[in-house]
Amino acid sequence: RSPLANLDVLTVFIYIVLVFMGVLSIYSASFNEETPKAFYDMSTVSGRQILFIGTAFVLIMLIFLLDYRFVEGIAYVFYGVTIILLIAVILFGREINGQKNWLHFGSFGLQPTEFTKISISLVLARYLGSPGSKLTDKKIWMVIGGIFILPAIIILKQGDYGSLMVFAALQLALYREGMPLW
Repeated sequence: RSPLANLDVLTVFIYIVLVFMGVLSIYSASFNEETPKAFYDMSTVSGRQILFIGTAFVLIMLIFLLDYRFVEGIAYVFYGVTIILLIAVILFGREINGQKNWLHFGSFGLQPTEFTKISISLVLARYLGSPGSKLTDKKIWMVIGGIFILPAIIILKQGDYGSLMVFAALQLALYREGMPLW
């Protein structure tokens, strides 16, 4: 079957409209009457945002075309790489506003906590999707806790409390799916 067979056209349309509105909002917020430039000019904030949107669109298409078994296969490796990147931030990262959560490679900056959110979701999906895993089993719950605790401790050391709140929200979804409150 075609990967486009299950595409939700309404959701894609709403996404495109919201992205377009976001770019226009950025353009209007950063517009300078003395030196007007087009919204797609790469020297403007909105122009750079369009570049990021284009890059994200290419990544979305690549991910969309991937077979889910490939993603399942790399989940644990991706998680391990993000843990290594989190440790690298502590060792080599630059502190900005009391937080040390960015790696800089020349003019390029990388925030590994963002990738960690994705890797935790992938590892949880892989682990909980395996045969015999039930959220009511204490052993499963302990493993889930371990999946969260290791990056959470490293991120706590970085001072990025906002990302820790996202991890807490992700755990709330597990309770919704049947994990007991104990």
